Amino acid sequence: MPQATQQPRQQRDSEDASVAFRLAQAKLARELAVAIAELFYNVSPLWLIENASYYAARYRETVLDYRRRSRALARDFYEELRRLQGVTAPMHWPDVDESAVIREVDASFLVHGPLRVNKEIAKQPSADLNDPDFVKELDRIMNDAASALASDAMRLAENGGRQEIHDAVKNDDSAIAWYRQASSSACAFCLMLASRGAIYKTRRSAMHGWNGEEYHRNCHCQPVPIFMRGIDGDSVTETAKAMWKNGEIEVRTSRKGKKYPAFKKGQ
Repeated sequence: MPQATQQPRQQRDSEDASVAFRLAQAKLARELAVAIAELFYNVSPLWLIENASYYAARYRETVLDYRRRSRALARDFYEELRRLQGVTAPMHWPDVDESAVIREVDASFLVHGPLRVNKEIAKQPSADLNDPDFVKELDRIMNDAASALASDAMRLAENGGRQEIHDAVKNDDSAIAWYRQASSSACAFCLMLASRGAIYKTRRSAMHGWNGEEYHRNCHCQPVPIFMRGIDGDSVTETAKAMWKNGEIEVRTSRKGKKYPAFKKGQ
């Protein structure tokens, strides 16, 4: 088969596999969100504080389980793209040290759980459990905390697969680059990063200090490895490039001086 015909087919098959991987990771994250919601269902904020060590252990166990599943999906996807793009050299996957991740997960629980709950309770003028308004406020506080925990749990779990791919690209001689695959409904921050297209291994920095490996809460973007020249992204990448070029995405500065990408007003 002529190379000119073969490459578009490889690119099309690679993009289809990439979309399937992103959707699988998003499905995994949604399942985790349900599991976290069930973990904190009907738990009062006062009970959460009194039994923080128990809930921290349950949160850690659940997030790590889904993070390992995310890594397994990423390894299968990475191997599939290598095959689709003609790589025959074997891939070595090193063992993963989870000690740093465990600390990150524990910090996530502490910040979005007990610390958040304590801070919100301290704002309440009444601390009387006989006051129905206070009891109602406790329910709101716990619902908000559970939502924040679920969102951060999804980020931490999906980061398992993302980190697996980022590390593999850096250490795999067959990989030449990666690009960020976003959905068509992604936020301005994600589209700005997606607009950069292929990130080659020799590139050390990015515009405005963003290196492209950042993933915020409720983000389902995924890195996609590249093993052959001529693949620089996908249809969303091209859309994002056009939006950035046309000024539909701009970099703003917050009141605290922090820069962030945002959709131009009026878009």
